[in-house]
Amino acid sequence: ATEDITSQVKKLQLGLQGGLGVELFKRLNIDFRLQQNLTNIYQGYDASSVPTNNVNPAQVDQQKQKMFSGQVSIGFRLL
Repeated sequence: ATEDITSQVKKLQLGLQGGLGVELFKRLNIDFRLQQNLTNIYQGYDASSVPTNNVNPAQVDQQKQKMFSGQVSIGFRLL
């Protein structure tokens, strides 16, 4: 069964992004970037208001989810 979780997703996300770049042999560039959310993606719900035998597993999994991503790029100078 499908469930609309639009109301559970937070509208504003806060995060940090940082990276490092290196130039090798005056022609090769390597860049590395990471991004981490500081806030949870979902607003969650009040588990105390739901009887134990009626908890939706999808809601439990959504309580503390944060995004983490990384990127590596390689560049080569032609001239």
